[in-house]
Amino acid sequence: MKLLAIESSCDDFAIAIFDTKLQLILESCVLSQNHKHGIIPECAARSHAQLPWAKLTEIFVKYKIDKVAVTAGPGLMGSLQVGVIIAKTIASFYKIPLIAINHIDAHILTPVWACNLLHQDFLSIVISGGHSLRAYVDKDRNILDLHNTLDDAAGDAIDKVARAFGIIQNEGPNLEKLALKGLPIYYIPKPKIFSFSGVKSYIFGKNPLKSEYANWAASLFVTIAEIVFEQILIGIKRASRFNNIKYVGISGGVAANNIIRNIITSKCRIYRIIPVFPKKNICTDNAEMIAWLANLNFSNKNDLLTVKCCANYSEMVNWRATY
Repeated sequence: MKLLAIESSCDDFAIAIFDTKLQLILESCVLSQNHKHGIIPECAARSHAQLPWAKLTEIFVKYKIDKVAVTAGPGLMGSLQVGVIIAKTIASFYKIPLIAINHIDAHILTPVWACNLLHQDFLSIVISGGHSLRAYVDKDRNILDLHNTLDDAAGDAIDKVARAFGIIQNEGPNLEKLALKGLPIYYIPKPKIFSFSGVKSYIFGKNPLKSEYANWAASLFVTIAEIVFEQILIGIKRASRFNNIKYVGISGGVAANNIIRNIITSKCRIYRIIPVFPKKNICTDNAEMIAWLANLNFSNKNDLLTVKCCANYSEMVNWRATY
């Protein structure tokens, strides 16, 4: 059986085909928009309505689709609605089941299938453009939220600093390239909570000169890595009341950053914690994680009339499925 997965929660439209018999991703692509000057929700939604049709036509010529899974939230409401409407239309026309997926749950559980943590308890850290999250995942893939985004997520802080430094496209990767040219010589105060708003505001308050951009970028990534690692230690301490945790799965777009990966890995070794990072292409938004999560929840399906989009993660937790 073939499962079509659609992910459209932000400015990328991703599609994947999953073979449920072989337990294998047959095909995966991300249709990127790369808007200048940040993500404009209305433009992202309009692009989603135009981008995927050629690829979807190719897929339906090539495969017989038996189920369709789609991200129903959280994310940008307009972008989510386009993806859900496309998925509903496909499910209705071909009379196949529809599975609604929680985008953040897909990030949380990515290490289960991507890093072979299928039968392991682990602490999950999600650091993305819209969310910073710490959760405990048990051997049965039950998720317990331990801490959620308080203000700006890590990726949002990175993107805004990048734009302030004149980087208007691919902010995260290009700011990382700039940081590699500098040294982390500036002190940036670290909050005691999972928060990145103050980090960004502190840099803005210093009004850096152009000649200082590389050093500030390097200092920013080091600070973010240290904040995340402190949250790992807090999370392991809190999760230890359930079980002894030695694995930490770190996912989300910011987890693709090499500087942050290297710092967290070196710090984890000191405490004998095993950090697990998925491959970079499945840290960022992708449809493969939607397909795998739908596969874990393959026996369930949603009524076409009841599937609705939800922009906020806190509201989506109420209808979290058992994977």
